Amino acid sequence: MLAYHNHIYHKKSDESAKLRILFIHHAGGSAIHYFQFSDLFPKYWDISFLEIPGRGTEKSNYKVENRENLYSLFDEISSSISDIPLALFGHSFGAHIAYELAQYFQLKKNSPLIWLGISGKKPPHIYLKNKSDYEPAYLRSFDSLLQWLKSMGGTPQEFFNSPELMDYFIPILRNDLKLCHNLETSLPHFPKLEIPIGLFSGISDNRVSLEAIKEWELYSIFPTQLEKFAGGHFYFQNAEQILTDKIVNQIHHYL
Repeated sequence: MLAYHNHIYHKKSDESAKLRILFIHHAGGSAIHYFQFSDLFPKYWDISFLEIPGRGTEKSNYKVENRENLYSLFDEISSSISDIPLALFGHSFGAHIAYELAQYFQLKKNSPLIWLGISGKKPPHIYLKNKSDYEPAYLRSFDSLLQWLKSMGGTPQEFFNSPELMDYFIPILRNDLKLCHNLETSLPHFPKLEIPIGLFSGISDNRVSLEAIKEWELYSIFPTQLEKFAGGHFYFQNAEQILTDKIVNQIHHYL
């Protein structure tokens, strides 16, 4: 059973936790989409899931729309996740949030961070280089945003058959995409991270090429390691244990 406190769900280990991994969800998603990972990691790990305000348990809470809002959120959660060594894993939008959180911790003394997992996300400099060539997704019309969502894969048809679900989730998705756009187009001159970065990608992802995700190697002083999976943007659906094993192997390599 998962406990919830201060924007974070977590499953405590059966014994005193020696390491924590924090999952950060994709745009329009929720921590609940990653709960299936809670039983797959070693028993001595604390498995945690961040719920970005504006959805689920956080639906009535404030929205996170820019870096100032985001770092206020980090201030709220930092003390509750920094008591033991910490690994981060973010998918798509969540990967950029995880990168910002890694930079946040790097500025602190005695950072708990040991590893960053980036899944299904181009590094921000690619967006900055090409930002004049594409329309930000959050500015699309309702119907265009639905088509964009369908092109990503991973969303069941039942969602698109339900006006109620679409009316509920599309505003959440739009706000997440706006936040991501604001972060990527106003990126400070961050230093390289002093922790290893693990990269995870579906070989058929039509949004993020293997060549693009490899460029995260520019963001760490350590060599990056790319794990490739069959599938598209949500390659880990029905392959959760395979992904878990890859994450554990990478982290154990650096411990």
